[in-house]
Amino acid sequence: MNPTELVELIKEKRPNLLGKMPERKAVALVQAALAALGRQIAEVEEGVVRVAGLGNFRIRMVETEKDGKTVSVKRTTFLAAKPKSKDED
Repeated sequence: MNPTELVELIKEKRPNLLGKMPERKAVALVQAALAALGRQIAEVEEGVVRVAGLGNFRIRMVETEKDGKTVSVKRTTFLAAKPKSKDED
């Protein structure tokens, strides 16, 4: 799903949320928010990045074997938040 599709989904589910905001500006806002989230996740070595309403990103370093050598790699797992109710889409 890309930012334009997210904006269309928002317009469909919550038509008044964006008000009279031009679509290009709404797409730019979604792109900026996703980029900020990506930077935050990238900065964390180990731990949890919580995003209210979305879920948790768990970040940890794990050791794997590559070409006969043990290397540490960062692994990120997403755990979606449980929906509160159908009315809050």
